[in-house]
Amino acid sequence: LLAYAAENSAPDVLLIDYQLGQHSNGLDLYQQLQVYWQGVPGILVSASPQADLARQAQRLGLLFLAKPIKPAALRASLNQINLLKRQAAE
Repeated sequence: LLAYAAENSAPDVLLIDYQLGQHSNGLDLYQQLQVYWQGVPGILVSASPQADLARQAQRLGLLFLAKPIKPAALRASLNQINLLKRQAAE
């Protein structure tokens, strides 16, 4: 994804899983992507029982959704991101 980000324009939003493997997680990946796609809004999703994960995501400017993700919660999060983007553009 980082190689892709270096060569391509930013998406409208990032939906990132927290658990990406043994040595990587979604919070780290989001920070790395900011080098290429600064300010792209994102949603961190996870089934991790880590108590402060939502707070860590919020500190980076990410929304947080716990798995299993309900369609209505995802839709509401995407609507919130769109609203914030519209407000920033005004």
